[in-house]
Amino acid sequence: MKILTSIPENKTVSDAVATFLQAESESGGQQQETLLRFAGWFGRDRLLAELTPPEVQEYVESAASGLAGSAGRLKSFKDFLTFARKKNFISINLSTHARPRRSHPRLRESKRQSFISRGDASVELTQEGHDQIKSRLERDKKDLVETVKDIQKAAADKDVRENAPLEAAREHQGQLMARIREDEETLARARIILDKDLRNDLVVQGSRVSLKDLETGEDQQYLLVDPREANALNGRISTTSPVGQAMLNRREGEEISVSAPKGIRSYLILRVE
Repeated sequence: MKILTSIPENKTVSDAVATFLQAESESGGQQQETLLRFAGWFGRDRLLAELTPPEVQEYVESAASGLAGSAGRLKSFKDFLTFARKKNFISINLSTHARPRRSHPRLRESKRQSFISRGDASVELTQEGHDQIKSRLERDKKDLVETVKDIQKAAADKDVRENAPLEAAREHQGQLMARIREDEETLARARIILDKDLRNDLVVQGSRVSLKDLETGEDQQYLLVDPREANALNGRISTTSPVGQAMLNRREGEEISVSAPKGIRSYLILRVE
């Protein structure tokens, strides 16, 4: 049995934003600011195809929370996501998730805490991925201290009308705080994947998988991981990526098929470790 999915282009967030802004030659300053803020929030070097609907929803709710001109910014964000889908930078239409929920902030927080407390809310990470997130959290906390100092220094300038350093520092502070909150929540829910959790006959999260491209004959190796620790450039692909979804719960010797921009690509699972 073959699984057919679609492979989007390997565009980083920053590359995708740059492509969109170049195509929208008449884009205004607010549109550029919105998308640069988006790139900073999600990570400029992260692959756009790895973004998930829940992440888009979280970003939209944060952006819609008391920001001036939020309606225009949300439209710019949705236009970008629509553009990204048309260009096959993402495999699904994430723009449909770019809308704030109509609920009271306390209710949203109650739902979030309820989700976290559920038994199935654990985050499975490799030891390496866990250590990387922990190190990033420590760096971000140190950076946040320095950023607060930068804000205090910039605020000392009485003319705040054109105080670009103050605005930049505050934006950076918001990005750091969001990432710190996310990483703390991830680590609090983390469960390290152990060797005993892995199987040599079945692809599961944490498996190292060797594939053969049946068209080119090229061998490829991947580590299947949670989206929070995915890095496709280093061979760590997300369980939500097209190739990751196609491999999951498959066995050695099975063939998988993935729909790519240039047609269907077929792979043979050579080895599972």
